[in-house]
Amino acid sequence: MDGFLSQILSVLLVLLLLGGLLWASRRRGVLWLKPHGTRGAGPDVVVLARRVLTSQHTLFLVEIRGRSLLIATSPGNCHVLERFDAGDSGGFHRDS
Repeated sequence: MDGFLSQILSVLLVLLLLGGLLWASRRRGVLWLKPHGTRGAGPDVVVLARRVLTSQHTLFLVEIRGRSLLIATSPGNCHVLERFDAGDSGGFHRDS
């Protein structure tokens, strides 16, 4: 029983040390966990505007690689309402 308990404590200590190192390196900016292939690339998705309709419903105007999308979100759904190319307002005008 003593051998088993010491093994469990050793494994927990190693996991705790690894977690502490990961936390410290991320906090100092040494380690950035990004998906493979995104390093050095510019942002592919840019949120141009956000309009809250209710506490659970929101409209987003986003740009993805030169195309703009008007997206409606709700608790269980996400719908693309309109798609248009860059420079084409699609009949939408920005509020002043």
